[in-house]
Amino acid sequence: MTQAFTLHKKSGFGDKILLIGLAALFEIVPVHLLVYRWRHSAAWVLTAISLAGALWLIDLGRSLNLRPCLVEPSQATIRLGKLFTLTIPARCVASIGANPGSGAFVIPPRATPNLCIDFTEPLDGLRAFGPPKRLTAIALAADDPEAFAAALRLMAY
Repeated sequence: MTQAFTLHKKSGFGDKILLIGLAALFEIVPVHLLVYRWRHSAAWVLTAISLAGALWLIDLGRSLNLRPCLVEPSQATIRLGKLFTLTIPARCVASIGANPGSGAFVIPPRATPNLCIDFTEPLDGLRAFGPPKRLTAIALAADDPEAFAAALRLMAY
């Protein structure tokens, strides 16, 4: 049975992303009008770029709800929307605890982790920007750390 868990609600990460996207939408019109006075073409280019960025941020915020972490009998998939994906085979789970060790990759960024998974071998986390990240442990700010840890323990054993 597959169980889904989220990482963005208690940390406020999803709210931050959506607020930045909405703020960008409100910024488009004043910037367009200001730049339009001097360069019409530049104003339209900036408007298109701003609109694309705002829509991307709103889409990213929605992806946090639509792409949760999944724990299956044979593997766990840790996801932070479209930004990060890591597949952890059950055989690679060394330990599950509450305190992250040094060098653990924290998801979401700048959040206080409440669940840490150490691996028996390095795994590659796929990032939206940049090359894959080689990880030996991951620290999560899970919205329901007790249930998440219980599901991981059932998967690992």
